[in-house]
Amino acid sequence: MKWLIGLVIAAALVAIGFWGYGAIGVNKVTVAAPERREAIRAVYATGMVKAEQMARIRPELGGKVLQLAARQGEEIREGDLVMEVEAQQQEDAVTEQSARVREASVAVEEAEVNLQRETDLLAQGATTQEAVDKMKAAYDRASAFLRTVRATLATRKSLSGKGKILAPITGIVTRVNVSAGDVIPANADAVTILDPSSFKIYADIDELDITRIRPGQEAVVAFDAIPRSRFKARVERIIPQADEVTKTLPVILNLLEFVPNLSDGLTATVNIVQERRPNSLTIPATALFNERSSTASIFIVTDHSRLELREIKVGVRGEDYVEILEGLRDDERVALNPSPKWKDGDEVEIDKQKTRAKAKTP
Repeated sequence: MKWLIGLVIAAALVAIGFWGYGAIGVNKVTVAAPERREAIRAVYATGMVKAEQMARIRPELGGKVLQLAARQGEEIREGDLVMEVEAQQQEDAVTEQSARVREASVAVEEAEVNLQRETDLLAQGATTQEAVDKMKAAYDRASAFLRTVRATLATRKSLSGKGKILAPITGIVTRVNVSAGDVIPANADAVTILDPSSFKIYADIDELDITRIRPGQEAVVAFDAIPRSRFKARVERIIPQADEVTKTLPVILNLLEFVPNLSDGLTATVNIVQERRPNSLTIPATALFNERSSTASIFIVTDHSRLELREIKVGVRGEDYVEILEGLRDDERVALNPSPKWKDGDEVEIDKQKTRAKAKTP
């Protein structure tokens, strides 16, 4: 009886050992099947949305805000009232300066009469050249003062009537920094208006790539705020001024289609198209290891659930996918996220929950 019990226990241990090898000794892998798609070679860059038409309202007159018509987030038309600042002090200044101009004009007339009189007396020998020079100096001083007060009056008049401030562009009011009743200094940053139709993408292109960029090139733009969408754009112009620190140059792109809820300052990802290759064989970039300039290594999962080490030739490299030029067939499967511990010929088990739907499973 003891012999029989021992035999049963030994058989159970062998069975447990085989089960453990299957659970622990076999690697679980996620696989993907190659896909045919358009491979795009592009210059990658990050950028930002900026409005080229933006107006910052800074009243030239300081004073009390009598009326604030602009409301944040609302549309405003060119010529609409934005705000009104009390301008009585400026009107009083115009009146006062006008009086000074009249006084200075009278002084010039008197100096001119005195100079003419002394000049006539000198011709008759009844005065001296020194007396004439004094009258001339007095006339010059009066004339200079008249020019000064006239210039001041012109400035005062240019500001008079500027209490009512009108919108210089049509757009959306994005910032309002004052309230009705506030007393503000001259040139205070009061209201900001931007035109959403003037949104552009400002991308920072590395100096090593800038020679590949030309106006008119197509681009694909993505926004962090709209992660699942892509939008068409075109290179409009290149600003030939590199940043001394980042060694990048600004490139401005024009969006070719409507982007909902676009806002000034949003982060953008830009791919400026250099080449398109239709119907290219591609695999996920996460399948590659030992990458070199034009080659890389991958693991194929065979029909017998074993790894096969394969050297491939790669073409266009995208953000998520890589074009395969040689070394892979359409009906094969590649293992994703290869481990340094994997070896050619290893037995594997396909993780069906993580495997891509298009990959062929046994």
